[in-house]
Amino acid sequence: MKSLIHSLRRVAAVTAGALITSIALTGFAGLAAADTPDDIVGHGRWHNSGSDRTWYGSYRTIAEDKPWAWCLDAGLATPYRAAFKNQKPTNIKAPELAYMLARSEADTTTANHVALSAQVKLSKALPHRHSIRVVEPREANSGWGDAQKIFDRLSREAKAYAGPYSVRTSVAKDTDTTGTTSFSLRSASDQPMAGYDYAVDIDGPAELLVAAPAPAALTGKTTESKTTIPLRFTGSGKVTVTVTVRGLPADHVQLYKPKSKHAKKIQNVVTSAASTKAKGSAGLKVVLPSTPRVTTEISAKRPEPGAPVSDKFTVSGLTGRQKVDVVHTLWSSPVKPKESTSPAPEAKQLGSVTSQGVGNGTHNSPEITVPDDFAGWLYWTERIKQTSTTKEWNGRHGLSDETGFVAWRPQISTKASSSAAEPPATVSDQGRIVGARPGSTLTVTTTAYGPLEREPEPSDLAPEHTAILKSWKQEVQIGDDGTGNYNTPELTIDKPGYITFVASIAADDVHKAWTSQFGQPEETVQLEAPPEGGAQPEKESPPDKQTKPESPQPQKSPQARPELPKTGPAGAWILVGLAIAVLGVGVLAVGFSSSRRAE
Repeated sequence: MKSLIHSLRRVAAVTAGALITSIALTGFAGLAAADTPDDIVGHGRWHNSGSDRTWYGSYRTIAEDKPWAWCLDAGLATPYRAAFKNQKPTNIKAPELAYMLARSEADTTTANHVALSAQVKLSKALPHRHSIRVVEPREANSGWGDAQKIFDRLSREAKAYAGPYSVRTSVAKDTDTTGTTSFSLRSASDQPMAGYDYAVDIDGPAELLVAAPAPAALTGKTTESKTTIPLRFTGSGKVTVTVTVRGLPADHVQLYKPKSKHAKKIQNVVTSAASTKAKGSAGLKVVLPSTPRVTTEISAKRPEPGAPVSDKFTVSGLTGRQKVDVVHTLWSSPVKPKESTSPAPEAKQLGSVTSQGVGNGTHNSPEITVPDDFAGWLYWTERIKQTSTTKEWNGRHGLSDETGFVAWRPQISTKASSSAAEPPATVSDQGRIVGARPGSTLTVTTTAYGPLEREPEPSDLAPEHTAILKSWKQEVQIGDDGTGNYNTPELTIDKPGYITFVASIAADDVHKAWTSQFGQPEETVQLEAPPEGGAQPEKESPPDKQTKPESPQPQKSPQARPELPKTGPAGAWILVGLAIAVLGVGVLAVGFSSSRRAE
């Protein structure tokens, strides 16, 4: 009796199953009309579970832009396209599953899609409606190849590299004007992510030191190690570096539900979501020390000894209302200085002054007096000391705008070869030059004036029309002490009178001209002829002290010598005078006689 009852139950169950299958097929016929199983089924294998079976693999259910769909309800009806037409997806957060699909679904090998399908069916993040038991590939039918190995690998990789992702970014300052930005792409489990496209953008007073000129953005691929890029700061302000990484797996999948009166009997499916991006940014407040500059000009290009000189200078490069102290140093050089960063060995300091608390703009330094005995080149240099807000500035040596020149002022002490001589006599002039540029050569001109009737009086210029006896030009070599000696050629004079010498130095690039006075006593020679008989000439005495010279012949007799009749012009004039006197007496006598007769 019991056997009969059991047999009847089995028959009833089989009959009911057949009836349900018939009803299901009849009810879904309209949904399947447009597709066949071959049209909808992708890559995978069927898994039998008792009298039921389910597909472990992919479906071609949704649109062309999403080639693969994955069922998540084992044992329910096949998800034909018609049931999902115009359906909008819902995002289901499932970072690990999203990573697996994004990274692996393009591999269409059977084992890979079997493993992915198993991951979807077993994912705890999805709302499953299984009607049969789901298993890992190892528990399914034989012949699934390496599906289990792939399943395990996908699990490991997803745990390590699934999102959400972060871009760790930093900006650091290395020097006053340079720094670095560093970044790395990290998974949710803090693993580095390599091979994704990144772009670096910068905002603020900085630029990327990658190429010249530095680009505004930089692109590349992420690596497992930190990426570091050098920066150059171009000013003070907030610097922000933003790194954007694109093409990352999403942290969610998209759930599609069928739209049909039989929806509860049809499997829901999920697809991978579009790739996403991650951003990271970091900022740094940069305060750069200002970089001052000083341009200058000496106050006088040809200053005189004993005169003051100053430095006209312009400061630039300070930030805002910054003030600095500028130290000015005046240098001397016996040779024309060359531009350099340091003083030449022969350069010496003449003095130093400070302009305190000056800002951007043009200013004048305090003065330094040129020494009275100075000759040569002089130039300014400037220095600004480094502070917490300003960089150091050191001016260059020998800049032409900062250089002046004081000419050498040579002079000659001269002396004639003698102060007095008898003509004919030979005379010359000798001189010693002082105050010339050491090692130079001077042109000296010596002029001999005369003979003069009188001893000349000293004057700056020779009197007009003064006779010139001779003139010489000589090149005189100057020694290391600035002195030099010379002698003129000898000059023969055969006339009495006074000879005076005048010496002059011609001006050149480094010397001023100089001329001695006319008629200086030490430059004058008196030439006087001796009296007859060879005696030396004597100076004339005042008239009251003169004595008559004795006659060279003694007198023979005290008797007067008889005068001889004078002839010649002098005697004739005497006779004429006597005749005029006699004639006058005669005229008076006649006049007197006439007057007496009239009475």
